[in-house]
Amino acid sequence: MRKLLGRDDAVQLREGQVSLNPAWVWVDRWALEQCFQAVDTATASPPRTRVLHSMDTVSHLVRSLYRGRFLEKTDLPCALRPREILHRKYLRAIERLGEYYERMGLYEKAASCYEQAVEVDPAADRMYKKLLSCTNAETRTPMP
Repeated sequence: MRKLLGRDDAVQLREGQVSLNPAWVWVDRWALEQCFQAVDTATASPPRTRVLHSMDTVSHLVRSLYRGRFLEKTDLPCALRPREILHRKYLRAIERLGEYYERMGLYEKAASCYEQAVEVDPAADRMYKKLLSCTNAETRTPMP
């Protein structure tokens, strides 16, 4: 593995466990987990304009890194649980991002989040409902 990765320190052995060194190896799943944590932290507070740019960045990362279920084409038992956990975390993060944008009145951005969730998981009924709600909110005109 070290030869394949081109670095002796890309693979670590600690306490009898072999792992990849995050300083030298990029793993989408690790990056996604960091994004999920950033979403949880940022959405735990009331929406603020100054946080909007970082939310846009995190939203873009989550949506670009998650392209479907983890190891979807395999039925190996060791992939099933991580696949479902990652998928649930993705849907939760997208929902929180969308709700954040809705609270800011940015219905188009919220709808974009929900649209991608529906593309990734056509069975995500909650996302359909939220998407419809955003679409309706965009077309509403404010009362005088």
